[in-house]
Amino acid sequence: MQDEVQIELSEGEEILAVGEKNLTLCICCTALYFVATIVFLYISLTVQTFYMRMLFGLGVIILIVIAVYLLNSYRHNQIYLTNKRFIITVNEKIEIIPYDEIYEYAWFDIVYLKSNRRFIFAYTNIDNVKEQFKEIYPQYKSMPIIAKLIIIAIFAGLCFLAAKIVPQRIDKLKQTYYLQKMHSQSSITNKDEYMKYLEKVLKIHWTPPKLDNDAKVTVEFQILPDGTMINEKVIETSGNRELDNSALFALRKAKPLKKLPKDLIEEKEVIINFTFDYDAKN
Repeated sequence: MQDEVQIELSEGEEILAVGEKNLTLCICCTALYFVATIVFLYISLTVQTFYMRMLFGLGVIILIVIAVYLLNSYRHNQIYLTNKRFIITVNEKIEIIPYDEIYEYAWFDIVYLKSNRRFIFAYTNIDNVKEQFKEIYPQYKSMPIIAKLIIIAIFAGLCFLAAKIVPQRIDKLKQTYYLQKMHSQSSITNKDEYMKYLEKVLKIHWTPPKLDNDAKVTVEFQILPDGTMINEKVIETSGNRELDNSALFALRKAKPLKKLPKDLIEEKEVIINFTFDYDAKN
């Protein structure tokens, strides 16, 4: 896959080290990107919500762009260290880099220059270039290990926050989508449809605390003909106050409900007993 570029050396100049291309790593990583792209594409075509389709569709595009970028770097980017300079090839063009222009050898085979530019040598081992460079150019000072550890800590913290916030945000978008869809539908005409609607609305609004064991809490409430909910109370406690309160809070967030269908309005009182069932494993 690597394109060859003819390097012309000056008199007395010799190549001391070259980045080592790793074809096996390139093939494995490309295969992983391909599998991930297929998975994201499948999910984007099968999920029911518009927001989720958009999210996973964007993931497909990002994966393809990254894969193409890295493959292009593998094919065209190469680094040579001579006894006088660096020679870097990018898209079949040769660029000469003086020793004192090198700012940092970063992780994942990236070289930063003092001119705020960087070169990525994807799937290429440049450790031998770095070590040889340190020997012939002792003025080079790499980033202190403490600075690298701080960067790792910051990056890990951001990843942790993203892992906590992103799923919650996705759930919120899903809830908003379902609620908008349900409220935009025409009025419900019979009791069975209304019960299904009520169950879905209450489940969407329920945010239980994390527990180690399975638990259930049963609530009771009355629905007036115009959809107003009154007299909410716990009639069978779970034994956990937080779980009981989360059930009552779900009832409050679900207000107002849709108007009752005709067959329910004809009943004297519409009193609902609803059980929130907490599964610790799910």
